[in-house]
Amino acid sequence: MVLIKNFLFFIFIGHLLFAIPSNTKDINLDKFLEKKIMNSLSKVFDTNNFQYKEIKKNYNGIIFEVFDDSRPLGYFALCRAKSMYDVFDYAIFFDLDSQIKDIRIFSYNEDYGYEITARWFLKQFFGKKAGDRMSYNYDIDGISGATVSVKSITNDIKNTSKEVSEIVIDKFYGF
Repeated sequence: MVLIKNFLFFIFIGHLLFAIPSNTKDINLDKFLEKKIMNSLSKVFDTNNFQYKEIKKNYNGIIFEVFDDSRPLGYFALCRAKSMYDVFDYAIFFDLDSQIKDIRIFSYNEDYGYEITARWFLKQFFGKKAGDRMSYNYDIDGISGATVSVKSITNDIKNTSKEVSEIVIDKFYGF
């Protein structure tokens, strides 16, 4: 009987592991997602006159620099994170000092945990930058029914913030 329970447990865990898509798939900038990004950039950087260019790919997405005709405006990272059975796409917007200005979730397809897309949840990250503490259930509140998504986005934001901070240091200070 114990062997049967152990066997069923391993089948269940294996099913979960293989049902979650990989983070490393390229994020497809289709017209719908691109329109959402453009609207978000316009609101976050308070201008309609901007451009962006890719500056780095990381394990979960792409980091871009945002600029207008004469000056840099900031950065954004288009990311993909794991949820329980799927992935979701989101963007983190940074000022020139690599401080988080905004986060927008563009797609979340789970039946539970949709609260992760709520402004009250995402605002917990605003103003944070690399080196600031961003720990699940300490600095960042958990959401019942979205534990995997909350842990995933918290870790991704922490890691992406560090990468953007390194880009800023390299660009402006030449280290």
